[in-house]
Amino acid sequence: MPLSCIPSSSSSNGSQSPRPASPTTSAKSDETKARVDALWARLENLSHRQNWAFDDNEVPSNASRVPCGRNNVIKVPAPNGRETAVHANKIGPNTGSPAPYYAAGQSPQQNFSLDNMLVQGIESGLGIYQFVSHRAHTTDCNSSKKTILAMLNERIEHEKNSENSDGTIIAGKYKVLRFDDLQDHYDPYSQYILEVEEINTNPRNIISIPITQAGLEFTGAVLKPAAINMARLALEGHRAILANKSCRANTAQIDPLILSHAGIGRNATLITYDRIYKLIHNPGLNVRIDASNLEEKLFELIKEGRLSRGPRFLHSQQQLAALYAALLDQIAERENKNPDNRKKSVTFRDAHIRHNWHNWHKRFSSTNPLKQFFTSTKNKTAK
Repeated sequence: MPLSCIPSSSSSNGSQSPRPASPTTSAKSDETKARVDALWARLENLSHRQNWAFDDNEVPSNASRVPCGRNNVIKVPAPNGRETAVHANKIGPNTGSPAPYYAAGQSPQQNFSLDNMLVQGIESGLGIYQFVSHRAHTTDCNSSKKTILAMLNERIEHEKNSENSDGTIIAGKYKVLRFDDLQDHYDPYSQYILEVEEINTNPRNIISIPITQAGLEFTGAVLKPAAINMARLALEGHRAILANKSCRANTAQIDPLILSHAGIGRNATLITYDRIYKLIHNPGLNVRIDASNLEEKLFELIKEGRLSRGPRFLHSQQQLAALYAALLDQIAERENKNPDNRKKSVTFRDAHIRHNWHNWHKRFSSTNPLKQFFTSTKNKTAK
């Protein structure tokens, strides 16, 4: 429950009225809104080149009808020996060079698109991270927007029940050996391990990758600040699995392919948040992000994303406001860790988030193999 909704007193007719915000809090809120408004206006004034996107018959989109940008598009090997573009782009500095980059894309809804995304995850060695709706996450394939986990499980079950099946084959190149759930119950996200065998090599090469599914609430097409940080923690869990792999592909891609339904909202939010989060919390970096330069860094990174992914990368002002608030929370957290600035008490909002966080982690850590990692993360967050 937000602080403004806590009843403080009863009116004469017995109804309760919300506690009014203090003048200082109201002034800060107005200042933050003005900053977000100004930043959004700058982003909306960015020009975009003509013919920036593929036609739908070149790179098919899903029901969102959001086209794929041509600039820094990601390609995978096709059966004819050539390369084919997938609905995903490289996001990062100077992505035409070998510089490190993130990968953002649109969730597949057809089997051939699914195969292409799986090939990208396999051949990068980094797997796939997919945002899905809360309903799709909890009801599996009963949703109109099928998830990668549901589509792949459905295909595997179909092949198991087919008399003449040679197993599940991905893109005519990889045979599925196992597809194991790392959790035995639903949480805000799921993690699977996909192990495949490359069938056209001798000896046959065996590759395993994680696939992470984040089913966080997306209220009004916006991830709230607490959900944004939860999404980053799910990404950290994905990274933890990769850190235990014996080998990594030689690629400049630094994280899994991050997908969302339209491919320009939740994944854009997470990628931008993760990049700035690292700048906020890594004391070894020369760049120090604080409230005075946060807007400029956001402008730089979102502009960068729009040049590659398209002009709607982070596609609403409401998303920008939530992202901005989440990053301000991280700046405040860093300052609070400084003994000279540490607060002696926490706000109701902090306590509420931590309470929910603790309850979720208590359930999650009891069964997930990454228990030690997430328990330590939770402890650090609660300090």
